[in-house]
Amino acid sequence: MELQSLNNIFKERILRIPDYQRGYAWTTHHLEDFWEDLVQLEADRVHYTGVIT
Repeated sequence: MELQSLNNIFKERILRIPDYQRGYAWTTHHLEDFWEDLVQLEADRVHYTGVIT
């Protein structure tokens, strides 16, 4: 599997969030925790962020 940039994922596609999907509001604290998880990730590991369908 080849890694793709977010630009490539969203380019020329229509993405829809289902009505039943609840909203989520990130605060600075959430973003800092997420970024720290990515920074500490070992080179041979990946971070699962969920499914984009």
